[in-house]
Amino acid sequence: MRLILFGQTKEVSNTLMYSIAAGVAILFVYFIFYAPLAKEIKKKSREYKSLEAKLQEARNTIESLRNKGVSSSKAELSGRLELRGVFLDKKVPLAIINDKVVAVGDKIGRNAVTDIKEDVVVLNDGSKDFELRLNQ
Repeated sequence: MRLILFGQTKEVSNTLMYSIAAGVAILFVYFIFYAPLAKEIKKKSREYKSLEAKLQEARNTIESLRNKGVSSSKAELSGRLELRGVFLDKKVPLAIINDKVVAVGDKIGRNAVTDIKEDVVVLNDGSKDFELRLNQ
C-alpha cells in the first residue's frame, strides 16, 4: 500500500495503514464526541457547585438566625406554612418556608413547590395550587 504524506510517497504495510486509520478514527471520535461532552460536564459541575454553595449559604443564614434567638414561627408550630424568604437565581431559585430551604419540585409536608417568584411561592397540595406570600 502507498501512503502519501506531505507530498512524499512511501510504501507501507497493510498493518501500518490500519493502525493509522484506527488512530485517525480515535482522534475523530475524541474531538467530535468526547471533548464537547467533557466540556459540558465540567460546566455543569461548576454550576452544581455554585448552587450547592448558595444552598449552604441559605442554610448558614437560617442557622445564624436560630443562634441569635430567632425561634420557630407560630405558623410552623401550628402546622401552617409561612414564606420567610426567597433567594432568586436564574437556574435554581430557593425559598425559605418556615425554616426549610426548598426549590421547585421539593416537598414541604404534603405540598409540592411548583414555582418560586420574587415575593410568592406556589405550592400544590395534590388537588389545587395555592400561594404563600412574603409578609413585608
